[in-house]
Amino acid sequence: TVVSGESISGPVKLEDSVQVLFQPEISLMDMINRSIEQGVSQHWLTVPGNQLEKIKVLSRWLGIELINLDIE
Repeated sequence: TVVSGESISGPVKLEDSVQVLFQPEISLMDMINRSIEQGVSQHWLTVPGNQLEKIKVLSRWLGIELINLDIE
């Protein structure tokens, strides 16, 4: 599952794992609703830059369905 957006600055959180504040390009409500409809996890990976085309190729090679939350 992929969604486009940008990391945003915010307060440092001293927790046991890395935290990223993220602003999706679609509305947050759309992202949440589409995520729920697809049944995706609350755990996300982030990568720098727009890597969608490479992720599309990788998912085809691995035979994994790619769900793009940016597309309704």
